[in-house]
Amino acid sequence: MKIILDVEIPHAFWGSLEVAKRRGMVEAANTGGILLEVRAIEIRGSVLVFVGTIPMGAIEKGPKVGQGRVRMIRSRGLGTFHTTWGALMRPEDTVGFFVLQRPVTGVGGRISNELDTLRVAMEVKRRFGSMSSSFIGPVCCVECNEAISEQRLKTIPGVRTCTNCQHIKEGTKK
Repeated sequence: MKIILDVEIPHAFWGSLEVAKRRGMVEAANTGGILLEVRAIEIRGSVLVFVGTIPMGAIEKGPKVGQGRVRMIRSRGLGTFHTTWGALMRPEDTVGFFVLQRPVTGVGGRISNELDTLRVAMEVKRRFGSMSSSFIGPVCCVECNEAISEQRLKTIPGVRTCTNCQHIKEGTKK
């Protein structure tokens, strides 16, 4: 297996994100898997954090699911990460598509039936530490996995929570 971004995962590069999405959907259909649409990748410490959206119905309740939002997911196994070189080098809205093997469980938080999709993060252990900490795509909130605004990042360098989650933490949200 080849290494990508310091992790040993199956991966495929395609000519466009549309082709990558179709190939991911075919793989998911053929293997009974789930497709995680990756919006950002955080390279940190000993893990890569893939942040993206997943269909709500694909997540099963994990042992620690209770209060709060489901922020992290775990998968029984990993399929292929489908992407393009351009999406990794100059990310815009989507970085790629990761096929996850069922069951996909929520870790921490609660599962709400109010949404069709849920923004989640998934950690994958890094094999090496040769790449320094960085982001591919937007910097995402560690609480809700939504992108933190550029203005907030410029105003408060190193911030890891969005304005909304910060208000919730401080109890100042109306």
